[in-house]
Amino acid sequence: MRHRRRVSLTLIVLGVILGGLGWWHHGGQAVAWDHEAHALRVARSVSRHVRPVAYQNIEIASPVPVTVKSGNTNQVTVRYLKGTKTRPHVVVDGSALKITGGQVKAKTATLLGGKASVGAAVANPSGVLVTVPKDTQLDRVNVAAKSGSVSLQGIKANRVTVADSADLTLQGLTVAKQLQVHSTTGDVWLDDVRAGQLAVQTLQGDIGLTNVQSSSANTVLSSTDGDVSVAGAKLKISTIKAVKGDVRLTDNQVAGKLSVTTQSGDVRARIRRSTGVDIATIKGYVKVNDQSRSHKTRWHTDATNQLGIKTASGDVTITNK
Repeated sequence: MRHRRRVSLTLIVLGVILGGLGWWHHGGQAVAWDHEAHALRVARSVSRHVRPVAYQNIEIASPVPVTVKSGNTNQVTVRYLKGTKTRPHVVVDGSALKITGGQVKAKTATLLGGKASVGAAVANPSGVLVTVPKDTQLDRVNVAAKSGSVSLQGIKANRVTVADSADLTLQGLTVAKQLQVHSTTGDVWLDDVRAGQLAVQTLQGDIGLTNVQSSSANTVLSSTDGDVSVAGAKLKISTIKAVKGDVRLTDNQVAGKLSVTTQSGDVRARIRRSTGVDIATIKGYVKVNDQSRSHKTRWHTDATNQLGIKTASGDVTITNK
C-alpha cells in the first residue's frame, strides 16, 4: 500500500512539474518525450499553406485525415506535429494533386497533457485540407487503399473512386459519371449527393445515405457486417445486401424495384401506400402497420414502384406514410 502511495505521489509531483513547464513556456501544450532527440519537448502543431498550380485530378494515399471542399480559393493547408520527420506531402504531378505520407501518431510518449493527464499518447494532429475553387469540375478523385479518414464536401467531379479508407464522409457532391466506394473497416456516409452510377461496399462498417440521387439503374449498397440506412433518396433499380446488419428505409422514391436481402438482420421500411411489396422471410416476424402478416406477403404487384425483401433470420416491419 505504501509503495503504491509513493508511486502515486511521484506521478502527481511529476505531473505538476511538467504541467508548469508546459504552461510556462507554451501556454498549456502537451509535453512529450522525443525518442529521437532523447529529450522533453512541447508537442506543437504547424500549419503550412500551399497554392498549387492547376490540376484536374486528386489522388489521396495518406493515413492522415484529408478533407477536400469547395471554396473561394485554391489552397492546400498541411498540418503536422513540429519536429516530426513523417509529415503529409502535397505535390502536383502532371494533372494530379497528390497527397501522400504522414502518420497518425507521433513517435513520442506523452508524459503530460494540457490538463495534467499522465501517461496518454500524443495524437499527431497531422491532416490536409484542400480547398478547390467553386465551380471547378474535377475529372476524378481517387482514394487509395489504407488511407485515413476522408471527407469530400461540395465538390464536382466526373468520377470518385474510394479503394479503402477509414471513415468516409461525402457531402454535397455532384458526380457526373461513377461514384464507387469500398471500405474495409470504416463507416460510409453520403448526404445530399448526386451521382450517375452509384456503388458502396463495406466489410465492417455502416452505410448511411440521406437525400442521395442516382440517375443510373443498378445502384448497389452492400455491407458484410454493418447496418444500412437510406432516407429521402431518389433511385432507380437498386439493390441492398446486408449479411450481418439491419436495414432501415425511410421515405425513398424508387423508379423501379428496390431489392433488399439480409442474412441476419432486421428490415424496417416506411413507404408510400401505393408501393408494391413482396416479402419472404425464413425466421422472423412480419408486421405491416402493427398488424402481423405471414412470412410470405405480397400486395400491389402491378405497381410501378416495388420493394422486395428477403431475410433468412430477421424481422420485417413496414409502415405506410
